[in-house]
Amino acid sequence: MMCLTKSLRTLFLVLCVALQHVTTEAGVVSFTNRDDWLAALPGTASTPDTFEDLQDSFYVSPLRRHGFVVSAPNGLYSGRTSSRVLSTNSPEPITFTTSTPILAVALSVGLTDFDFKPLTGNMNFEIANEVITRNTSGMVFMGFISTTPFSTLKISPMIVSSALYPTIDNVEFYSDSGVAPVPEPASFTIFSAAGLALLARNRLKRFKRKSTPNTPKDSPT
Repeated sequence: MMCLTKSLRTLFLVLCVALQHVTTEAGVVSFTNRDDWLAALPGTASTPDTFEDLQDSFYVSPLRRHGFVVSAPNGLYSGRTSSRVLSTNSPEPITFTTSTPILAVALSVGLTDFDFKPLTGNMNFEIANEVITRNTSGMVFMGFISTTPFSTLKISPMIVSSALYPTIDNVEFYSDSGVAPVPEPASFTIFSAAGLALLARNRLKRFKRKSTPNTPKDSPT
C-alpha cells in the first residue's frame, strides 16, 4: 500500500511539472515552452518562418509571407539580434494575420530598441477576442492554442510611449480548424486525476484480494 501511495505522489509531481509552462486565459491556452506547445497540437505545425530571406532594411506594410502577412502602421524593419528578426522599430502594434482561420500560433517574441537590442518589458497579445499580458526579457517563446478558430494575433507594447518595439521571429502555426481543439489544462488535470483515482482503486482491490486468505468450503455431511 505504501508503494502505491509513493507511485501516485510521483505521478502527481510529474503532472505538476508538465503544466508549469502552460497558462489558460478563457478560451486561449498559452505556452512558454515550444515542446509543450507542439505536444498539445492535434496535428503538425507549419515550418517556422525565420525571415532569413530578408535583408537589413525597411519593408512596406503589409509584408506577405507564406500563409500569412505581417503588418504595422508605419512599416516594418528587419535586423538581427542573435538571429534575423522583424520589428516595428516604433512603439506600435505588430499584427500577424493568416489567409485562413487557424487554431494555434507560436513565435519568438520580445521588445527591442532601434538597434534591435533585446529589452525587458510587458506586452499585450490580442488573440481570439482575448487579451493576454506577459512580461518578456529578451526574445522568448510564446505559443497559443485557441478553442475557437482565429486569424489575427496583435502584439503591442503595454507602455506605448516607451522606446520598446515589438519584435518577432520563428513564426509557426497550426491551420487545421476541422480538428477538435486541445483540452485546456484544467481538463488535463481532471482527466489525469480521474485516471489516477481509478488506477489506485483497481490496484487496491487487487491488493486486498491477494491479502485475504481463502476460506475452505464446508465438507458435505
